[in-house]
Amino acid sequence: MIERSVKGFCEPAAQFLAVEQGRLDHGVADNDVVLGHDIDVLVASFDGDARLGLEKIKHVVGLANAKSLEAGWPSDAEWRSLLPAWFVKHFAPDLDTDELDMERAKQAAMSVDARHAYWARRRPRLQNWHFAMSPDQRYWLWWDGRVVDSDTLVLEIDNTGDSGGPMIPWVLAELISAAGGEFRIDLHWTEENGLMTIPQD
Repeated sequence: MIERSVKGFCEPAAQFLAVEQGRLDHGVADNDVVLGHDIDVLVASFDGDARLGLEKIKHVVGLANAKSLEAGWPSDAEWRSLLPAWFVKHFAPDLDTDELDMERAKQAAMSVDARHAYWARRRPRLQNWHFAMSPDQRYWLWWDGRVVDSDTLVLEIDNTGDSGGPMIPWVLAELISAAGGEFRIDLHWTEENGLMTIPQD
C-alpha cells in the first residue's frame, strides 16, 4: 500500500525535487510516499508511439528537475538551447520586456470572459512554460509513467498543491501535446482502485 507523508502535505514541489529525480531515474520504490494530496492519473493517446512519447516526456521533465536542483534558473534563451527542438517549436515566440508589458495591458483591459477566450485560443509561450516549471512555482511532482499499449500512455503525478485546483497542470498538458500525444482523461487516484481501468474506445 502506498503511504502518505504528513510532513510533505501541501508543500511546494521545490521541497521534494530530489525525491522526484529518484522516481524519474528508478521508478516508484516500494516504500515511496505520496507527498501531497493524492496521485492524479492522466491518460494520453499516441498514434502507435506511446513508448517514444513517454521517453520524450520524461526527458523534458528530467531536464527541468536537473535545473531546479542547480543554483540558478536558466534564462529564456538558455532554455531554448537546453530543450529539444521538437519541444521548443511547439510554442509561440517569446516576448521581450516591452512586448510583455503591452500584452499585460491588453489583457487587463479585457472582460473576464474575453480574457478566458483569449487564453483558450492563443499558443503558449516557452517563457511561461519554464516559469511555471521553476522550483517555487511548481506544485506537482512526477510519480510514474507506463505504456499500456502502443497507443496508450498513463502518467501519474503527485499533486502537492491545492486539492481543489486543476488535476492536470497545463505545463504537462502542453508537454503531452508537444510529444505527439492527445490528452484523454484524468482520474482521481484512490486506494480502492489503485491505478484505474483504462477507458475503452
